[in-house]
Parts: sequence; structure tokens; C-alpha cells
Amino acid sequence: LEGKISNFEKMKAQHSAVGLSPAKWLNTETGFDAWRLDQERRQAQAVAQKVLYCWAHDHAGIMLFCGRMTRGPGRDGRDLGLVDYQFCPRFAYGAVAGLVSVLQGASFESVIVEKDGVFAYEFLVGEERVVSAFSLSDEGALSFESDASQVMVCDPMGNVVRQIAGGDVELSLDGYPQYLVFRDAESVAISE
Repeated sequence: LEGKISNFEKMKAQHSAVGLSPAKWLNTETGFDAWRLDQERRQAQAVAQKVLYCWAHDHAGIMLFCGRMTRGPGRDGRDLGLVDYQFCPRFAYGAVAGLVSVLQGASFESVIVEKDGVFAYEFLVGEERVVSAFSLSDEGALSFESDASQVMVCDPMGNVVRQIAGGDVELSLDGYPQYLVFRDAESVAISE
């Protein structure tokens, strides 16, 4: 994501310099080589991060590059895809499925934070406010305050792992986006 942000800023500046602002963007850079287990995990993190970042920055769309890897067992070359040669879901498929399960029908509301490798975005899903947050490192935490009656903390797959009465919650972060669902909330903010 760091390289994507840097390149995106350069492209926006170039478009602006020649009078093409505001531009609409369609992102196609979501593929990863994943031939080791650690790369599978990183691919799952990065694909979900890129989808969230592109959504927050008003890209017209994002193409999940190489949905199915094209070579069977004994293959050589790159190993890309959301599903493998036999259509078995890979880690990245699970991460995107989790994102869709939580944010289906959502509209983007605001960037809460994009600083020091920590990202948090706010969405509206019906009457609920949903925050997705992640860190580019394996460490990080954010505290949120809100006027919500209840907060549901969801794991990267969209499963509710705990419910909190009231609107204040602390979230430990890593590379996988996690989700907070705020019920009956008018506002959500980072608490200092």
C-alpha cells in the first residue's frame, strides 16, 4: 500500500499540472506473487487494504487482478489469484469475502486517519456506522469514542468477536482490516 499511495500522489500531481483535475481512477494493481505461506497472508492483508484505500479516495473501481491462477500443479512462473487452479479459495479470497460481508451496501463517509502507517475509514451501512482500521505493521492501536448505544467488534472475516455497551472502544491493529460496527451513532472519532 505504501508504494500505491506514493504513486497515486505522483499521478494526481501530474494530472493536475496539465489541467486534468479532477480525474477518476480505476485501480488494477492488486496482484501478488504468493508461493509461500507468509506471502499468502500478506496478499490477503494487502488486497483488502488496497480495496479500502481506493474506495476512500473515490476511485471509480478496482479490478482484483488475476482472479484465478492459470497454471496447474507442477507449474512454473508466477502464482497469483484469489482462487487456485482447482478454484479452491485462497487467503486473499477470504479477506475480500470478509470485507464484502461487513461493507455490502455501504457508502463511504470519511477518512478518520491515514498517518504513520495507521489507516481508519468510516462507512455508513443502513443506520449503522462501520469503521474499518488496519496498520501497515504488525503493531498498532486506536481508541474510538462515539455516542453509539452498542459497538460490535468484528474480525477480518466479519465475525462479531465481542460486543460493548456504549460507544467507546480500543482496537489493536495489524495488517488485516478489522471492523467496528457502531449502533445508533451520530458520530465516531478517535479519542486522544
